[in-house]
Amino acid sequence: MISTSSLFAYSAGSVVVAPELGIGFTYPQASLVGKDNADDDANQNMGLYWSLGFTGSYFFTENLALISGLTLEHNSSELEWKDANGAGDKFTVEFDQYRLVLPIGARFHYSMFMVGGGLHLSTIVSNKATFNWPGAGDDETGHLHAKAALGFFIDAGVDIKTADKNSLLVFLRFKDDLTYFFRDRDFADSEGLFGGLRNLSLSLNASYSFQMN
Repeated sequence: MISTSSLFAYSAGSVVVAPELGIGFTYPQASLVGKDNADDDANQNMGLYWSLGFTGSYFFTENLALISGLTLEHNSSELEWKDANGAGDKFTVEFDQYRLVLPIGARFHYSMFMVGGGLHLSTIVSNKATFNWPGAGDDETGHLHAKAALGFFIDAGVDIKTADKNSLLVFLRFKDDLTYFFRDRDFADSEGLFGGLRNLSLSLNASYSFQMN
């Protein structure tokens, strides 16, 4: 009885809206060219990821839905060069990014389980980089001239009924950029550090669904 009551049934033509939040980590995918235009051994360190937004779903059948929405997300990450000056010091570039993300995809619901995926288009709201040079004292901070990026996402989770037309959806999301959001260098001193940047993230997400019809 408990198992049966936790299932959430949709019907063809159902329209569902859901506020959504997520938390996880971001991994920087940098096309590195080296500080002196040579092969580079920089560490690519993960950082905090979070997202806040909403998702809308339209069910073509009882199981298959088209989804879209709008999300504000935060990505932070770091590139680290050890022994950057031959004296054992390290040089880091810390990235702090906010962007708006438009996902377009599909989800398949079966019993209380959900899998899905699709493409996303992101546009930069803020893209700050902080350079920490060995022995230089104060860090150097500025905003990289970033552009929109195209990527894909994959979802998998459970949909738990809480009321006749409401449910709690808890899922993992893997998201990766297919194109670089940054290519040109914004700081004269950073010439030769990296040729391109993309984001990869893994997050635990939760949304609360409201069936509108």
